[in-house]
Amino acid sequence: MPYADPEKRREYGREWMKRNPDKARAAMRRWRQRHPDAHAAQSRALYARDPKRFQERTNASPNRPSVRRAMHERRRARALGAGPSFTAVEWTALVEAYGNRCAYDGASGPLHADHRVPLARGGTNEIENILPACARCNLRKHLMTEEEFRSRLAVEREAASARPESRGEVEEDGPTQQSPAAGRGRSKVRVLLPQQRPPEAAPYAAELDAAVPLHGRRLFAR
Repeated sequence: MPYADPEKRREYGREWMKRNPDKARAAMRRWRQRHPDAHAAQSRALYARDPKRFQERTNASPNRPSVRRAMHERRRARALGAGPSFTAVEWTALVEAYGNRCAYDGASGPLHADHRVPLARGGTNEIENILPACARCNLRKHLMTEEEFRSRLAVEREAASARPESRGEVEEDGPTQQSPAAGRGRSKVRVLLPQQRPPEAAPYAAELDAAVPLHGRRLFAR
């Protein structure tokens, strides 16, 4: 021991942890794994002394979202008898492997732990059965397997690409006219059918109907 005095020994320990943060975290992790009861008692004592500060320190941890996600899925798996569950470390690594994006449509933002084979259909809660998914895909997938949901997405993409107006509007070149900005050229216009107009355009229906026709459609400038 470098110091016989307990206070000096604690100060030395704090300084050593600042100089060796990785070693300190690994040592604390090993201690918690070997002494789970003592760790739980220590956490309860800290919470009893100052609940607000304890919660603030817990929420400030950069790993908190991953830990909460893993805890939620473990509770859910236990309730359904799905066996072992993935850990926060495994979830974080999986999300990073997918570039922090949804595995189905590549959307960014908050990600859910989606089961390739749903728990309700006999799937496990192990990391091999987990994919990161955005809220929209996770809710749409519901009780489908990964293969079933990907097939559905492929059919939807194919149907959308086959429609001439996948978004309800088509951009075409209008008749040649002088451009205010360039002085010459062809003006781009947006083509909309009357039934495709937004509700706020209703008061201007007469003006829109009087616009120049193009291939049986109505135009108004972009």
